[in-house]
This record gives sequence, C-alpha cells and structure tokens, in this order.
Amino acid sequence: MTQTRRIQLLAGGLLLVILGLAGSLMAIPLLIGEPLLVVRPGDPALLADAEDGEPATIQIQIGASGDFLMAVAREASVNLPVVRFHMLLHQMASVMAEVDAVADGIFRATGRLEMPGRWHVGIEFDDASIGVEFILAEF
Repeated sequence: MTQTRRIQLLAGGLLLVILGLAGSLMAIPLLIGEPLLVVRPGDPALLADAEDGEPATIQIQIGASGDFLMAVAREASVNLPVVRFHMLLHQMASVMAEVDAVADGIFRATGRLEMPGRWHVGIEFDDASIGVEFILAEF
C-alpha cells in the first residue's frame, strides 16, 4: 500500500468520524422533545390554546415583581375554576390564585410567584382539568 493510499484512507475515516459526530449533535433536539415555554416578566405568553385541542385557552403575564395576571377562557364553564401554581423541584406550598369571573366562560386569576424557576399551573374546572409547565425567567 502506498503512502498516498494510506493518507486517503485516513482522511476518509476521519471524515466519517466527523460526520458521525455532527449527525449525533444534530439529532439531540429530536431526542429531547418539546422544550418548555420560557415566560419573561412583562411579556404575555400563551400557555394553552383551545384551538389546539386543549380544554381552555390560558394566557399569562407576569410583572417585574412576580405578580401575575392570567386570563382563562373556556366556553362550557360557568363556575369559577380552581387555579394552583406549584414550583417543581422545590418543597414549596402551592400558590392559590384569586379567580374572578370577567364574563361567561372568561376568568381572571391573579397572584404572586415568589421566585423564578420551573412552575406547574393546574386549573380545575367542574368537568375537566388542565396542567401546564413553564419556566419563569429572572425578574
């Protein structure tokens, strides 16, 4: 085997290793799944949409101090839903939101989230419930 042929084989092997590593790195987003929504203070965020098959449409806006205003819309609901926020990965008590009816099937929830991190909001209606996770960015 000539020296030129050895260099060609070495270059070809190196190219295969580089392409294999690049392909592995490009496949990581496919393996991870859908990322969590990051909610930044001051920016409204859509947590769930009834048009996407969810039981309700949920929109939240969080202020600079952690105060939040959440709008929940569900056509079939008359009674006030129960809204609880729970910080995942911490042993904190759930935050119960104050819920008011704005119109038929439209509710407003208010409260305060004490710290940034990964949160779960659970909303319980008379006949259904919905749970959504999100990450609250630094405020």
